[in-house]
Amino acid sequence: MKKQFLRTYDSFNYLFYSYYLKKNKIDQSKLLILGTIPRSGTHLMKFLFSNYINLLNNGLDSKAIKPNEMNEFFPNNYQYSYFNLKARSRPNKMYVKNIKKPTPMLRKIGLDDLTRSHAYFQEVYWKNSPVLHTYRNPLDYSVSMYHYMFKKRNSNLDINSAMDVFEMYKEYYIGTYLSYVHASSQAKFKLLRVPYEQLMNNKENSFAIILHWLGLEPNDHYVEEACKRSSINKVVKLENVSQSKINPEASLQKGSFINNGGVGQWKEYFSSSDIVSVEKSLNKKNISLDDFDIG
Repeated sequence: MKKQFLRTYDSFNYLFYSYYLKKNKIDQSKLLILGTIPRSGTHLMKFLFSNYINLLNNGLDSKAIKPNEMNEFFPNNYQYSYFNLKARSRPNKMYVKNIKKPTPMLRKIGLDDLTRSHAYFQEVYWKNSPVLHTYRNPLDYSVSMYHYMFKKRNSNLDINSAMDVFEMYKEYYIGTYLSYVHASSQAKFKLLRVPYEQLMNNKENSFAIILHWLGLEPNDHYVEEACKRSSINKVVKLENVSQSKINPEASLQKGSFINNGGVGQWKEYFSSSDIVSVEKSLNKKNISLDDFDIG
């Protein structure tokens, strides 16, 4: 009943959403949404796009984009700048009215804005926007979240392992993952799903595919250079040198926003019995670890 009510409500509210974007001079077809599962390359995508766009505008003599510059390129988090999806019960709070101007250089790739969200796929609100979805295998996701949410913060929660993290976030992870699988199966949305593992193993090819999907002809030299400038080692070095944060919204107590980034790091954190338990949870929703590249 609740789902049906939300669907009806969203269909009605979409009229106001459309007006809201139009008032802010945002063409829905030119609003690229990074709809990602956390720790699955959201900021890597932002670095790739910012470095590539900077190269298109300023050439190879330009410098690699620093974290603070990347955030100035794309200052809008969908939840906090565009539309608070959690505030459906309070319509006056949904439109946060905090859309900041992104870099005007975005016009080079035909976009009005590039924003990010960790929400489920929004069939109503995103139906006329290109949505780029990155996701990560649930084991490495849990390891990365373990470090990001608990090892690098002062947490009062009794979380002592990556398996604890999987149990804590499995409903969100599975629900989010399936929402994009379902949307992709309908073939009526401009949606591209890119596994994090594919992105990490072959950045150049993956990024070129993304540019093609946006209707652009990639500049091979700039794609290659953008990937070099967006590597983990390069970004961490720039983070330290510039003393700017990759994600200023993250309240980390220690360390970098980036942890490891590797594929298959779960092997150091999950026991055989853990894997059996994870597989059982996934199987209940008709998902399997075989659906992912786990390294």
